[in-house]
Amino acid sequence: MSTRSSTSRRSTGFEVGGTYRVPPGTLVIGANVRSDTHPGAKAFAAPIKARGVLEPITAWVDDECNLVVYRGQRRTLAAASVGTPDGLVPVHVVTRPAEVDRVTDQLVENVHRAAMRAAEERDAIEQLSLLGVSAAQITKRTAITRPTVDAALTVSASQTARERMDATGMTLEAAATFAEFEDDPPAIQALEQALSWGRPLEHTAQRLRDARAEETALRAHAQLLREQGVPVLDPQDVPDRAWTLHLDALVTTDGDPIPEHDWANVPGAAVLLRAQWAYPDELDDPDTTPGDGGGEPALRFVQVWICTDPQAAGLRS
Repeated sequence: MSTRSSTSRRSTGFEVGGTYRVPPGTLVIGANVRSDTHPGAKAFAAPIKARGVLEPITAWVDDECNLVVYRGQRRTLAAASVGTPDGLVPVHVVTRPAEVDRVTDQLVENVHRAAMRAAEERDAIEQLSLLGVSAAQITKRTAITRPTVDAALTVSASQTARERMDATGMTLEAAATFAEFEDDPPAIQALEQALSWGRPLEHTAQRLRDARAEETALRAHAQLLREQGVPVLDPQDVPDRAWTLHLDALVTTDGDPIPEHDWANVPGAAVLLRAQWAYPDELDDPDTTPGDGGGEPALRFVQVWICTDPQAAGLRS
């Protein structure tokens, strides 16, 4: 195959079998079985603007020496609309096809075109990353959305998520969600259950994220209270049936309640932290109807005092 400059057009014309670089605006769009060229497809046009038309447009020469596009009308129109780095597109010249051949070729080209599998897209994005291309640059160069790029890189970094995706054929986004929780077996079980029940995976994932964030905040608050001398229990150390151990419900052997100011001095006294979401007005006045004052709900932690061994402390319910 020969490659010639567009300046040879005036001297030798376009020869069948030759490939030329020409301004896309000089091409004539020929008849095509595909009538919808999706002019608003920004993701299709962006790489053309950044990198140019990579696959040559196929065209034939009419009686007036015009190049008539035979295959590649979307590439041609996109290049003419958004431009290319050098202002040119590659065009391969063929013999003018018979109408039967034209229709057949264009139909086959579009109907039997296979979409890239998600795993192939993932691996290609990983290859670009390994070559030193940042996620932002991958998005810019390929017009693949940033969430998709991020998901591909997340899955690529997790052998377990990659194997799960390849074995089940799940989407990049779903596989990335599993990768996010791969160190949390109960969370993975919840995600698998959501999939088996046909529930939205993102809904379950967000619930798990919220629970994780709440637990992290609770642990941080518990540590702060411990530094202040408050005997806060870790969640895994909370006794069974803790509700029967609340100091506000226990009494002495004589039936007397324990004053709140003495709770910290009771043998075996400890504190449970309960997370509660409340609106700003509720934080100031617990008797306020939720949401009366507007604003977003905030997370707060309520201290519940218990006695871990009422019998040893001389208490009963």
